[in-house]
Amino acid sequence: MLISIIIPIYKVEPFIVRCIDSVLHQTYRDIEIILVDDGSPDNCGKICDEYAIKDSRIVVIHKENGGLSSARNAALDICKGEYIMFVDSDDYVEPDFCEIALKTLNEKKVSCVSFGYYEFRNNQRTRYVTSQPRVLNAEEAIKQLIIRTDVVYNLAWNKIYHRSLFETIRYPHGKLYEDNGTTYKLFHLAGRIYVTDIPLYNYIRRDESITGQAYSSRAITDKFDLWYARLLFLYAHYPNLTKAAHQQLLELVQLGFVTLPWTSSQSLIEKFKQYLDTYKKDIINFKLNGRLISLYYYCYPLFYLRVSTYKFVHRK
Repeated sequence: MLISIIIPIYKVEPFIVRCIDSVLHQTYRDIEIILVDDGSPDNCGKICDEYAIKDSRIVVIHKENGGLSSARNAALDICKGEYIMFVDSDDYVEPDFCEIALKTLNEKKVSCVSFGYYEFRNNQRTRYVTSQPRVLNAEEAIKQLIIRTDVVYNLAWNKIYHRSLFETIRYPHGKLYEDNGTTYKLFHLAGRIYVTDIPLYNYIRRDESITGQAYSSRAITDKFDLWYARLLFLYAHYPNLTKAAHQQLLELVQLGFVTLPWTSSQSLIEKFKQYLDTYKKDIINFKLNGRLISLYYYCYPLFYLRVSTYKFVHRK
């Protein structure tokens, strides 16, 4: 049973050898390793080609830089495995990464398994595993993606998927936090997801990475777009989860209000306003962190006040 392991690569020369070696040294040998050189300006492309010469299981794609989603999608279009796994190129995996993931998937008779991981940050290691290994139905699993209480996250790389889940799904091009636009759809198609308490992945958190850009205007915009699209999906398929999704969106609106600079895009403010206006009946009466949502509903005029004041003070 062939597993395709997809590794997008961009400007990670100090880390790429460790990453590839950890995948090559898997106890499960029937693997296809797809290295996607996403127009990396350093020596990553050359390193990938050198590895391909050494091991016939490696396939290299060289392409113009298009971002993480573009790189993953390019590999998904050509992969041959019955199962699919992802590894980020600055991380590395345990030797039994594939073996345990595949064994668990087959034993539990599911098409997706979510496993634990170690996070390394500032020379400290934190273990993230579920408190209760179990099978979740799609609604239960998607709820965990929203409320994030039991290590069932929107991460692409701490899961194994049957390839059928990706027949109609691809990662959203050009978006940060692209997993937020994909994982819930994969869970919906899977129907049943097993969550294991075994950590198989080593995640290296770097401040300069995408996850270190959480308060940028682009990050807030992309996350809002992806979460809003998910909200519409939930109304159609899982209406019981819309309240939790609204709470998450409202927290993001609050974050935008607090952190966005004076020069924030007017279009983002308009998106906030449109969302609040469209769903005011759904969000105005329930509480967020003990405070009435109505307090947040009236935040958007303050956005306009900030912008108007800025224009007045800085007018020519």
